[in-house]
Amino acid sequence: MFVDASAPDEDDASDDMSVPPPSDEEATSSGLAELLSGSALVSSTQRELGGDDPPALLPNDPEEIAMAGPVGSNSDDLSMLSDPDAPSLPGPIGSDLDDVLDANTAVENVTGDQSGEITTYTLDDSGDALALPDDRQQGGSDATIRVVDGVASLDTNGTLNVVTGGLGADTIGTGDDAAIVFGNAGDDEIFAGDGSAILYGGDGDDTLVAGSDAHSDYYLHGGTGRDAFVMEFDSETGQPTIEIADFDPRVDTITIEVDPVTAADGPVVLGITPTDDGLSSVIRLNSISIATVTGIVDLDPGVVTVTGV
Repeated sequence: MFVDASAPDEDDASDDMSVPPPSDEEATSSGLAELLSGSALVSSTQRELGGDDPPALLPNDPEEIAMAGPVGSNSDDLSMLSDPDAPSLPGPIGSDLDDVLDANTAVENVTGDQSGEITTYTLDDSGDALALPDDRQQGGSDATIRVVDGVASLDTNGTLNVVTGGLGADTIGTGDDAAIVFGNAGDDEIFAGDGSAILYGGDGDDTLVAGSDAHSDYYLHGGTGRDAFVMEFDSETGQPTIEIADFDPRVDTITIEVDPVTAADGPVVLGITPTDDGLSSVIRLNSISIATVTGIVDLDPGVVTVTGV
């Protein structure tokens, strides 16, 4: 469940620390690394998570990920704010090959630091593929995304994966656990799994694919370039909460892939309605909310492509 507010609650303000958004000049800054190596981004949150999400599932066995662990919080609840201009982590020394990396196997082109319930991954600049564990039958871990003054934060009582891409064209899959991904430069492809995820494409012509878990939240920010936003529609399983934060109708695209069973049930009708505040647009199929496009009033239906029908 998304929580959108103009300002943080006084009780929560001390728990959350903002990561400044990635600017072009700070593309190789280590500011985020300094924050992550300390415990600035991790804090205990005493509030309960909202929505009707199922209980949090146990995180993946940390021993399966051969990573060194920095100082961090041992809290069961994590809260992390992110912003599209957050400085990126520098890439580690690695192979020049386009390796496919899995969190449960050897990782030559990615560094990982495990801090309590946070695991960070940094890809090098060769253009890597990182696939985090994803079990479609398990479902996503319990997490909530909040948006305050245009900055997204993620609260979870399970594992939080933070992935920073390099300067190449990366392919990243976030898996079951909550995740925040910074694609950085390059034409990246970022696929959200069942866990709630905040995806930042950064520079380049990026493809951001929302997950399909009905209990999860997905926040998509393409950054500069011609970005493609992709999501699914399945009337049988229910829809997640999806927000597209920086859609530019002049260059960006939105594609909705309809499940074959849903398509066979009858016509699929596209509709656009305003949000309650009248400042954004909601994309609907058969009157079911698919995604909110922030900051775009009266979104042109012509920029939305529906496939599978």
